[in-house]
Amino acid sequence: MLALGTFDGLHRGHMAVIGAARDYARAHGLRLGVFTFSNHPYSYLFPDRVPVQLLSYAEKVARLREAGVDLLIAPPFDAYLATLPADAFLQVLAQFKFRCLVCGENFTYGDRGAGNTQTLQAAGVQGQFDVQVVPLLHDGDVVVSSASIRALVQQGRLARAAALLGRPYAVTAPVQHGFERGRQLGFPTANLHVGRKAVALPPPGVYAVTARTAQGSWPAVANLGQNPTF
Repeated sequence: MLALGTFDGLHRGHMAVIGAARDYARAHGLRLGVFTFSNHPYSYLFPDRVPVQLLSYAEKVARLREAGVDLLIAPPFDAYLATLPADAFLQVLAQFKFRCLVCGENFTYGDRGAGNTQTLQAAGVQGQFDVQVVPLLHDGDVVVSSASIRALVQQGRLARAAALLGRPYAVTAPVQHGFERGRQLGFPTANLHVGRKAVALPPPGVYAVTARTAQGSWPAVANLGQNPTF
């Protein structure tokens, strides 16, 4: 049982695909597997057009584990996969002995996206495996997609972005040592280094947030951008 997709945001649309695969796996006593990539395909195809991340690969792995995924297959998208003919791609998948493939309706595969849901369903008839195609998820008049969520985050429309994601938008970053001014004032702070060119971020400003660490979670205030008071 394999769910197929880039799953670069694990938003509600992606989770609908994984949920359909999980339901099939449970109904047939199968393990739930996900085939995705450890990098965004654009990092090979169009390096200058790689979209900013909605979550890191480590976060993707953690969320897939929470979703009940038993097997994660995540090779890097490279020259081999980029030029693999559509039928050869299915032969690669065959080694995992799946009984069903689940994907979204805009799923493509193989060299230059030659394979699509129609060819996948035809291959299923010939190869005697099930294929489930999950329709694109709409929220009002908007298709739930990573591109639309990125745009919402960068516009500062975080409540709307959370509605499409199915969870509050989050940023994970390492803490850097600062001047400890907050500690002196009785309000300890954490300086997070985030790559604005790599991670989707809202406009500079002050935000109400929840801070989570290994020690717990706290309501907090975050300043994104410069610290104008010092």
